[in-house]
Amino acid sequence: PETAILIHDPPEEIARKVERAFCPPKDTEDNFVTEVARLILLPKGPLKVERPAKFGGDVTYDDFEGLAKAYRSGELHPKDLKAAVSQALADRLAPVREYFRARPENLDALRKILAA
Repeated sequence: PETAILIHDPPEEIARKVERAFCPPKDTEDNFVTEVARLILLPKGPLKVERPAKFGGDVTYDDFEGLAKAYRSGELHPKDLKAAVSQALADRLAPVREYFRARPENLDALRKILAA
């Protein structure tokens, strides 16, 4: 599907899909972006949110509880969260993209499976 983030998506595609994802301000329930942070990114390490000083400056969240608290309070804006999640997800998937870049026949096989 158009909105599915695939393991071989390039960083620009991941960013586009995350930017379009449902991410209601101050709400972590049924929120795709906070769920990616909670289930995929934060269990493997901290999530760094880079933003201008006038918007609070850079901040790093070590766990979902801290991120959720900041998000629910409005301290963390959806746009900043989306940017951080898309960057972290792209970084996390970089080895997978490299694998498929080195083995295009496997990417072709994956695409056939996904098209079925």
